[in-house]
Amino acid sequence: MEGLGAQAQAMSPAAMPPGQKRKFTILLILKNLGKVAFMFGFVYVFTLLFDESNAIIGITIASAILMFMNVDMGIKPVQASFLIFYLFLHVGVFSYLCLWNPFLGILVNLVAIYFMLTLSGQQLQAKSYFPFLTGYVFAVGAPVSGVAFGYRMLGLAVGGAITAIVYFIFHHKEKPSRGILDVFKQIHFTSTRHRFIVRMTAGLVIAMFIGDIFDIQRPAWISMTVLSLTVPFTHEARKRIVQRVIGTVIGAFVFVILFEYLIPDQLHVWCLLATMFISLFITNYQWQMVFITINSLNGGMIFYSADTAIEIRMAWVFLGIAIVIVLNLIAKLDLLDRIDIAFRKTRRRYRLKKILKQNKF
Repeated sequence: MEGLGAQAQAMSPAAMPPGQKRKFTILLILKNLGKVAFMFGFVYVFTLLFDESNAIIGITIASAILMFMNVDMGIKPVQASFLIFYLFLHVGVFSYLCLWNPFLGILVNLVAIYFMLTLSGQQLQAKSYFPFLTGYVFAVGAPVSGVAFGYRMLGLAVGGAITAIVYFIFHHKEKPSRGILDVFKQIHFTSTRHRFIVRMTAGLVIAMFIGDIFDIQRPAWISMTVLSLTVPFTHEARKRIVQRVIGTVIGAFVFVILFEYLIPDQLHVWCLLATMFISLFITNYQWQMVFITINSLNGGMIFYSADTAIEIRMAWVFLGIAIVIVLNLIAKLDLLDRIDIAFRKTRRRYRLKKILKQNKF
């Protein structure tokens, strides 16, 4: 650990010579400007082609393209590329089916989310599953039907194909030995990865059921809180929960000061662009939450006053936190271990009875 810390410190801008640090800063600014320009350009073209109601899907795909330039899926490149294309279609189909009925939605979401996480969750630390789950959460939170759904599926197909091609270009030289079939063969019922998948699936299913059964506004705020705070090791969630609460409160306060008192309406768009750009330089989760809260509340202002948007945001964030805390407490009961032990005992008894029956004279 000390070696890793030394390497990280050596690579940080603070440890660089002044000239190199200046060059690094300039390159970082240009890189982040390019990201913002790409995001807005991609989403603009996407909404022109696939309807404005699918703008959130365009944001998801643009983010996935940028992410998969650096993050690999942990499986063979060709198979991973086809998997990316499929998973975006998976997002469109199952996010539509789950809204037919709240109780049917429990089963649909359970299967859809578990399957997505199992296939895309080979690189948990790199969060290779994140674009697909965020896409699913946003698609469920912003449902469409009729022609708009057709445009959504077409947009997901085209965007998924572009993302898959980009992924293959950047990762085709990598040689992981694992294939898609190996992912299923290597599922360990009590492994850290599988425990994480079960908690994440359960948390999102609960959050989406609450949003559906009570027909609440902005249900994605609950699901995104669950998605953000559910981590492979439950003890790590405590710090993130505190940081999310603090970041949300600060973000709401800053939002009110900026958008209600200081900045005139005609400059709101430029202020949001500035906050988005600044957020690209931030790695601390608490301060990321400040900027995420500002942008989320701005979106909520389309439907509500500032006071109402803040109240709903705070309520749904705390509800998402409650879901995560309850599931983490349940995880401490080691139910998966107990089920696994019971299953193994039952299987041993069955085999023993079978052997005794075969050896009867």
